[in-house]
Amino acid sequence: MSAVAAGDVHRERAWRPSRARWLLVPAVLAGAPALLALGALLAAWAEPDAATWAHLGEHLLPGAALRTLLLAAGASALAMVLGASLAALVVLCDFRGRRVAEALLVLPIAMPAYVLAYAWLASFDVGSPLRAWAIAHTGSAAWLPSLRTLPGAIVLLALANYAYVYLLVRARLLSGGGALLDAARSQGLAPAAAFARGVLPALRPALVGGGALVALESLAEFGAVSVLGIDTLSVLVYRTWYGMHALPAATQLAGLLLLVALLLRMAERASAARATLPRGGRAAVAPPIVLGRRASVLAWIAVAVVVALGFGLPALRLAAWAFAADVDLARLGHALAATAAVAGVAALAIVCAGLALALAGRASRAGARLEDIAGLGYAVPGVVLAVGLMFALVAAERALHGAGIAIALSTSAFAVWLGLLARFVRVGTGAAASGLAALRPALGEAARSLGAGPWRRAWSLHLPLLRPALAGGLLLAFVECAKELPVTLMLRPFGLDTLAVRVYNATSEGLWQQAAAPALLLCALGLWPALALLRRRD
Repeated sequence: MSAVAAGDVHRERAWRPSRARWLLVPAVLAGAPALLALGALLAAWAEPDAATWAHLGEHLLPGAALRTLLLAAGASALAMVLGASLAALVVLCDFRGRRVAEALLVLPIAMPAYVLAYAWLASFDVGSPLRAWAIAHTGSAAWLPSLRTLPGAIVLLALANYAYVYLLVRARLLSGGGALLDAARSQGLAPAAAFARGVLPALRPALVGGGALVALESLAEFGAVSVLGIDTLSVLVYRTWYGMHALPAATQLAGLLLLVALLLRMAERASAARATLPRGGRAAVAPPIVLGRRASVLAWIAVAVVVALGFGLPALRLAAWAFAADVDLARLGHALAATAAVAGVAALAIVCAGLALALAGRASRAGARLEDIAGLGYAVPGVVLAVGLMFALVAAERALHGAGIAIALSTSAFAVWLGLLARFVRVGTGAAASGLAALRPALGEAARSLGAGPWRRAWSLHLPLLRPALAGGLLLAFVECAKELPVTLMLRPFGLDTLAVRVYNATSEGLWQQAAAPALLLCALGLWPALALLRRRD
């Protein structure tokens, strides 16, 4: 009898909002920026710019496309190797300080890729202390590898993004990897062979998901590759717009980049759908392999090298520059205030829009489709959304001007907020969905039996239960918007310099020390999600 009752509790249907048709109205408004940007990318192909496309196709497009694909594939492969190896090290093996190493490996996620690129370049490139030392002691610095190459960009993006693979693989190993390894070793296999045959096949969904995420981040990366001088499709879109002043051609080129991102996303989903996962549980817990003293030292060397290159050394270099430079506190305060204003308003809009989309998605099938389409912005490069949104806003300005209404849409902070909303509305829907999953119909029925109307139930019952999830989504959206570079850089009005824009402007002119203070502030913002992950690592 108790087992049946327990089963009924687990099968209790989730709470769903009523009045599905009414909910579609705010959901359409919430998803409008993403739909507008994506629709503009398709509409731009109605009038191809033949002259610009002939120039791009002959001189720039083939090389940029090849470099983009190689960068995404290389960074994804290297990140999968690093993330899976380090996750297996800290989960399946036991050595002194393992918990500390497990925590430190998450820290590189706090360092934006464009900040890491500029710190690396200023520390190891021409004119750096390392090259000066090499010339003074060896007579030449030619033996040092150059970072302004495609392999250098691959290594940098892998270090900046491997934590995504690490976290996914680590979670999968905690749920069943120990038992799989123990079962494989019971067949007489060595630890390496047991991992390859028994554990690695079960990690395929986590590896594919994390690798696809790194590939999408590499496709979307603009700041790091532009600092390193690597011409990818995202950089080519920016130069076509600002260098050639050809917004239609830039919009069409952004559509090609969107197609690559969507194909990658579809391949990742298909692979995840075909995957079969062994179930974890209490039986999945197995004792880790105890490493000896020499193996423990080697494990710590591997952890220290990755964390030092991905976070430690760049952060120390930034701190040294920030303390040594004559920081203009007035300009820094202005950039910090602009960042707070842009990211704060955008984060609030993202959470509200995410709640509207999540409610509509739970209420009807049309709402669920709308939620999926609006969430595509998170898998689309920021430069693509910025170009598509600018194309749509310029078209709207022209239509309003023809009707006698003069209004600036494309040259205002409103455009930045729309772009950030289109880019990160998925963060809001994810936070709202996690909160809505905790609601149960019995709560609303009990409140209704006490005479509470729909608005009273929403305000006094549902909203307090949703508040923790929405607050977490608000903070995460604020951090994402503060670090976002392409959308802010390409859509901002004149004079609106956020911390990310200040870092980009200073590094593009070689003013390394002036970029240190805003870069440190951005890293401090990025530490919040990293610390949150550490607190919930178990």
